[in-house]
Amino acid sequence: MIAAVEELRHTRDELGDDPWRLMTMEFEGGGGMIAAVRDGVRWIDRPELDLAVEITLCFPLGAEGEDIPQDVVDWLNGIDDALQAVLGDDGLVVMHSTLPPWRTVFSDLRDGDADALRRLRDYAKTLPKGKVTTARDPGWYRVGRAIG
Repeated sequence: MIAAVEELRHTRDELGDDPWRLMTMEFEGGGGMIAAVRDGVRWIDRPELDLAVEITLCFPLGAEGEDIPQDVVDWLNGIDDALQAVLGDDGLVVMHSTLPPWRTVFSDLRDGDADALRRLRDYAKTLPKGKVTTARDPGWYRVGRAIG
């Protein structure tokens, strides 16, 4: 039992405090979607975060048949951290999904926290075609299936 607990601790330490789990989905006609989900977060641990916020943005693709350029991939990878920095302790980035050329980042914050929502809206204005939508979501139903 002690060895199992130590192994869990070691694995947790390797993953860091906020590990992300990658999921992919392939479509029948070709193409697919990628999602990254913050592992280990549950709405029951943060019930005060009852406003779902989705930030959708557009990103440039490579030439026909080419991968997304590396600088675009690097930029996309930094968006979750940038949004979390904008939110601070007032919210949590829970997951993102990518269906080229669109990325949607899902976060939750306290309903009624006008300052945090304003900060997110201001940040979204800096993103290509950045759009913010909100919905009351006390049980995180909008991301529940993905986060487990």
